[in-house]
Amino acid sequence: MSGRALPGYVEGFDPEVNLRDLGGWQTRDGRHVRKGLIYRSSRLDVLDTSELVRLQQLGLACVVDLRPREETQRHPDPRLPSIRYVQADAGRDPLDTGTMADASPSQVIDAMARKTAAMAFGNAGAAKVLSLLVEGTVPLLFHCNSGRDRSGVVAMIVLMALRCKDDVVLQDYLLTNAYRVRSLAALKAQYADALALGEEYRQLITVMAGVLPQTGQAVLDAIDGAFPSREAFLRQEYGLDEAGLDRLSDLDIS
Repeated sequence: MSGRALPGYVEGFDPEVNLRDLGGWQTRDGRHVRKGLIYRSSRLDVLDTSELVRLQQLGLACVVDLRPREETQRHPDPRLPSIRYVQADAGRDPLDTGTMADASPSQVIDAMARKTAAMAFGNAGAAKVLSLLVEGTVPLLFHCNSGRDRSGVVAMIVLMALRCKDDVVLQDYLLTNAYRVRSLAALKAQYADALALGEEYRQLITVMAGVLPQTGQAVLDAIDGAFPSREAFLRQEYGLDEAGLDRLSDLDIS
């Protein structure tokens, strides 16, 4: 699939940057999230000059960096005029050295799923993105390092708040694999011998650059196990009451 055919594709960016528009997804009542208001991406210091120009053309009001401070200091965002920059820690990358050390592929995958599901709760990055959206701070872009795990969970929560169905929430989550197809292909070529060892090795290689369906599902299952509804989850975890959800409905268009 070419970049332009991908849902959410933003003209002028290499798809590998995983920068995409959350607009266009259908909500439970048949409306669609308005385009050009909410974006997600990988870290911004990887953008080339033409992509930085294109980023400025998006007219962003705010960029939310979901990485811990030590990550932002190693790879700081390029500063563009007229954009507010906010750092709101969404946690560490769930695929860290602690996850990988002395663990089997299935153990790594299970740990990834648990750590990713845990990011649905008390996530300071998600809380900040939601509060900015309720305030009407748009267009807004949020990002982490590769735009897959932390950005993926925050995007799931945002789409829930916009009243999208679970299948839509998971579709957006899994799009990382279509956007980062070159990175995934390179890893599969690099670890071709490991791929022959079975499905769990294929999944392990996938999570090095992409995402797995069961990891996204683990997020939804964890929420379902703790709350009777998405509305209860958003209210109790993020203080998003009916009035806040109604304000977010302005980001939908028939």
